[in-house]
Amino acid sequence: MNMNGLLPSGGLQQQNQPSGPDHTSMLDKMHDQAKAQYEATQKPAKMIDAVRKGLGNLQAKGEAVSQDDVLEEMASLVANSGASPKSMVMLMAGNPAGGQPPMPDSGPALAQWLNQQEQMLSQKEQQLKPVQDLARHRLGVAAIHSLVGDHITSSQTPANLISPNPAPLH
Repeated sequence: MNMNGLLPSGGLQQQNQPSGPDHTSMLDKMHDQAKAQYEATQKPAKMIDAVRKGLGNLQAKGEAVSQDDVLEEMASLVANSGASPKSMVMLMAGNPAGGQPPMPDSGPALAQWLNQQEQMLSQKEQQLKPVQDLARHRLGVAAIHSLVGDHITSSQTPANLISPNPAPLH
């Protein structure tokens, strides 16, 4: 006969214990996936920031910018920011069929080309922003779920079900 959580042997019965799969590990897995997705959105964002900084340096030179300046900046992006050399070469070559002209030699044409690159970079940044926002949101939701799951699991341990110093009954 079971009365008030006591077993006939006098032992304690664990009440309200979750049954089935380990909810904590499932929530941790969901959090890890959300974190990985969020971190994946950070790589392109960091690259955009690095490219924007480089473009700013080049645009500051105005019409005095040269192809050598652009090549130095691209080499810096490859060496320091992880840009792929292939993507830098493709950028210089342009895509005439897609409306992207090749990089001009120097002067006003090169300055205008850099301005076009800045506009395309802004468009890519605008495309990335909702993806980042969604990943950030999912990470936050997964973190809250994980915290709630940890709290529920820790509050259902036998030590928390029966206090060693129960309050006196009045």
